[in-house]
Order: sequence, then structure tokens, then C-alpha cells
Amino acid sequence: MDFELLTQAAVTLGAVVLGFFLNAVAEKRKSKNSEVLRRHNLQRLLQLETEENVLAMRKYWERITRDEVGLLDSKGGIKYGTLSIRIAENPFPIVSSSVWYSNLSELPAYLEYRKLEGLWIFYQRLERIEAIHQFVHEENSRRRFNIQSGRASGNVIAEHVFSGMEFGQLVRSHSEKFRSLMEKVLEFHINAY
Repeated sequence: MDFELLTQAAVTLGAVVLGFFLNAVAEKRKSKNSEVLRRHNLQRLLQLETEENVLAMRKYWERITRDEVGLLDSKGGIKYGTLSIRIAENPFPIVSSSVWYSNLSELPAYLEYRKLEGLWIFYQRLERIEAIHQFVHEENSRRRFNIQSGRASGNVIAEHVFSGMEFGQLVRSHSEKFRSLMEKVLEFHINAY
């Protein structure tokens, strides 16, 4: 009888240990599946956010460049004064970075370095484009005020750009940078990384 009781206790203890082991394996598998699902969902959300941003920026750029003839001089070069006025007069699109910023601390664990770097560059370019737009918009507002108050002519920005004045150089460099950044943003695709 003692042997039977001892065997039963050993089987029960073995079943308990086996139960704990199987539970640990199941939890680990569940945790791994949860991580894989989290990684997939985060990448998909980032893809959707960047695609929407690129689409919004493409529509914005098309509004700015809709009449390319007016943007080009007789030699085929860009009229940066005209470009800056078009940048200023077209409202900046709504772009989102909520998925990017709300998950920034977790992204290194879920994304490969190359993709993470590409996304960081993309969002930095969007912020720079918006900052340039804001600068050009403010300068255009000053230009309009000066025209209305009789202090300047209607084409004051273009005059400054081509006269080589410091302000003109600033507008030109901002417009050139804007164009360069815009082209890079429009080329972005998250799956390329």
C-alpha cells in the first residue's frame, strides 16, 4: 500500500511539474505570437501613415507646380521667387506623425536599423519642409503687407532673389532646399528599406 501511495504521489507531482512546464511553454509561445503581431501591426500602421503623408505632399507639390511654364525662366531654370510665392500661397497639407512619435521608444525593438533610419530621415524631411513653408509663408505675408502699405512693389521677392540681396539669397536657398526635400519625400516608400 505504501508503494501504491508513493507511486500515486510521484505521478501527481510529475503531472504538476509537467503542467507548470506546459503552461510556461504556452505563455512563451503566446508572448512570441503577441510580439510578432505587434511588430506586424506597427509596421502596417507606419506604412499607412507614411503613404498618406506622401500622398498629401504629392497633391501639395502638384498644386505648387501645376503651371510649370510660369516656374521656369527662358533658360529652363527655376524662378525661385515665383516658387517661394507658390509655396507660401498654398496651404500646407495635414501630415501625421502620431504613429511615429507615439511608438518611438519601441521602434528599435520592432524594426531593422535600415528601416528605422529611413523612417527617421523621412519624418525629419517632413518637419523641415513644414518649417521652410512656415518661413516662406511669413515672408510672403510681410511682402503683402509692404505692398498694401505702398512700401514695396508686387514682385519684391523675385527682385530680391535676382538682385543677390541677403534676403533674396535666403528665400532662394529655402526654395531650393524645399524643392530638394520635396523630391526626396515623394520618392519615399517604406518597403524600400
